[in-house]
Amino acid sequence: RCMISFSDLKSQCSVYMIFSYASEAIAVAGLLFLLYEKYLWKKDKFLGVPILAAKYKGTIFSTYDNKERNVEFSIKQSLFSIVIIMNTEESHSTSMSASLDSILGEKTIVYTYMNKPSSSVRDRSEVHFGTAVLNVEDVNHIKGDYFTDRKSIGSIDVKPVIE
Repeated sequence: RCMISFSDLKSQCSVYMIFSYASEAIAVAGLLFLLYEKYLWKKDKFLGVPILAAKYKGTIFSTYDNKERNVEFSIKQSLFSIVIIMNTEESHSTSMSASLDSILGEKTIVYTYMNKPSSSVRDRSEVHFGTAVLNVEDVNHIKGDYFTDRKSIGSIDVKPVIE
């Protein structure tokens, strides 16, 4: 049905037929776009987007209490979106917005997050917001800095978990 000759098109042309063909073309294009955006872009060697979707482990240091903590870090990624989730023994953070950019020629993730400490530590660590800037030039070693609305800063250093 998608292949029709010009003479058939001229002789059988109707508004219904035009909308029928157009809707089929839009549906096929939409499906192909969805498949590419979710999965196929990872196979495109010419795109130049680093594939970061993985689980990571490492450390996080904060000037809030001058402690270094172990962290589990997860990146969920499609071609047009990226989500960062971070867990420590005391808190959980989720990105509210994130982007993969080139800053001064280096591939970088910039994201804003909300951190929710466990209820057991809320007396000394309230819910807070922050922004992190991570260098992702080496997908096997992601590191960078962050700052929060508590006027604290810190560093993140993670490596992918080999499963």
